[in-house]
Amino acid sequence: MAQLSHDYPTSVAAISVNVDFDEPAGEPSDELQSQVIQRLQEKQVDVENVICTNPLDDALKHWDVFGLPALVVYGPDGQVHTKFEGAVHYDEEVIPLVKSLVGEADS
Repeated sequence: MAQLSHDYPTSVAAISVNVDFDEPAGEPSDELQSQVIQRLQEKQVDVENVICTNPLDDALKHWDVFGLPALVVYGPDGQVHTKFEGAVHYDEEVIPLVKSLVGEADS
């Protein structure tokens, strides 16, 4: 997704949402924030990252997702186009889908 957002900067935005913080109240600790940043750097993920502060069950319900990992692709109209849950094959599934949506957005 990061590569697609670099290839199509005016059409694609990639955001990662971390759901490791699952407390009823408060903010993510500095330690958790450091761990998240370190994992993203290790995997060379260069996208905007948000640490979700809602309980995990609430977040999953909000995105209508049953399990993790999950990827939600929004169309040019801002509406959910496709959801992927579990193992995602980026080269075969996600990249062709996003490229087709970018084509729709540019036409």
